[in-house]
Amino acid sequence: MIPTVKDIANSEEVMSVENMDIYVQQLEGAVSRTPHPAWEKMSDKIGKLFQSCLRHESEPKAALDKLAPEIDALLAEK
Repeated sequence: MIPTVKDIANSEEVMSVENMDIYVQQLEGAVSRTPHPAWEKMSDKIGKLFQSCLRHESEPKAALDKLAPEIDALLAEK
């Protein structure tokens, strides 16, 4: 696990771990996802879409265009 406090993430102890500097560098642009009660459902759908694209079962743009209304519907749920 990478510490989220910059001073600790950049400490000698953390940076001595092999390849840790790359991960710590990524913290500069990292943003947390917006919490949502339907996140698990969205994550599942996104994961399945990603897998179908990797397996060349779907074209990425077409798959995302198809998924967008489903995600919109989940975002609209209360």
